[in-house]
Amino acid sequence: MKFKRGKPSDAIVTDEPIDDLHKQIMTVDGGYPGNLVHYGGYVVCESVHPKLMPLLLAAPDLLAACQAVLKWAHTPQSEPGGGFDTFAEGIVPMIDELITRVTGEEAQP
Repeated sequence: MKFKRGKPSDAIVTDEPIDDLHKQIMTVDGGYPGNLVHYGGYVVCESVHPKLMPLLLAAPDLLAACQAVLKWAHTPQSEPGGGFDTFAEGIVPMIDELITRVTGEEAQP
């Protein structure tokens, strides 16, 4: 799931509903008319402070990075994906990119 800015610039939305209830609440047939059009997607949150927007937009990718670290940590070195090269070449660049995206500054070595 990817998050993006909604049409009101202080909202965060997604193109897909989180679950059936989210879909029902946000659709014209089951919810408030025009919500999807007004917000530009399924609302995740609104009235987000501009300083928090990058962090919240990156939340799904931050979770994926944490999951990648845990998967690597639980994989024996002798198995594919368990070596340090997987961490150094795959996971560290992902984390570095996320830190840059969230803070607007390059991660420190």
